[in-house]
Amino acid sequence: MLFIVLVSLVVGGLAFLFRVPPAGQAQSFRIAPGESVTHIASRLADDHLIGFSMAFTMYAAWSGMYGDFKPGTYVLAPQPVWAVAHELAQGPQDVAVTIAPGMTLIEIDQRLSREGIIPAGSLEALSPGTFVDAYPFLKGVTSFEGFFMPDTYRFAPDSKPADVVTTLLDNFVARTKNLWQGTSASDVQRTIIVASLLEKEVIDFKDKQLVAGIIQKRLDAGMPLQIDASVLYGACGGTFLDCPSLRASDFKRDTPFNTYLHKGLPPHAIDNPTLDSIRAALSPLASSYWFYLTDPTTKKTIFSATFNEHIASQVHVGI
Repeated sequence: MLFIVLVSLVVGGLAFLFRVPPAGQAQSFRIAPGESVTHIASRLADDHLIGFSMAFTMYAAWSGMYGDFKPGTYVLAPQPVWAVAHELAQGPQDVAVTIAPGMTLIEIDQRLSREGIIPAGSLEALSPGTFVDAYPFLKGVTSFEGFFMPDTYRFAPDSKPADVVTTLLDNFVARTKNLWQGTSASDVQRTIIVASLLEKEVIDFKDKQLVAGIIQKRLDAGMPLQIDASVLYGACGGTFLDCPSLRASDFKRDTPFNTYLHKGLPPHAIDNPTLDSIRAALSPLASSYWFYLTDPTTKKTIFSATFNEHIASQVHVGI
């Protein structure tokens, strides 16, 4: 009887020691080079990714994985100690990250840093000038904005920011290579700026072509472009996420992206446009229109040939 009791106590104790933690969201977990197993185990328990640090240390010793845990950043969910140990022994896995249409450089930087791929702010800190030899279309640009093609990418945790930029630019080259025959670097840059405006302003491809035609007409006539998305980009410091709607004071704010105060195109793109927007920028449609707006309810673009028609359209949609 005593033996059975002892066995029960041992089994119960081990079950408690090796218990699975409550379910929770996955989170980033970084192992520093040279970090001890006991310290790793302690932090895993503190982050509620395992039940007990002692159980992890014991399993690492029993399984022969004690010295196999590889440094790097992992994305871990609460699991049994043996599952976590095997993940850490395999090493960090590539992380899939989707850059959505119209994301800005700052938003991409924030997304990649949240995933543990790069340190926060590192994309913004890099100079496009250091990549000109490999990517001549960057000659003279001050920002990578516009040249990071929306797509799904895979990156290793703790990647070098320069390697991430190279991957993004390589995809831009591969996706757009048939569009630039005989095109100068300045013309590529101008096209990307226009495409970024279209990306935020219009949804339908043909409407994008019509707006591209209006932009060209206004540039040729020396009229201000008066594009709200560009004003918002400047007012919100290069991001659209969690940015409040434009206020009357924003149209008076003197940023380089205020296309009501400054004629011509903004100094660089305001987001990273899709291939459709780039194609639309390269194929503007001529029309009698000088004005357009988006119906806030239907999201359809309404075009006008005169200012009076434009005002009437604004009244009609309640703007």
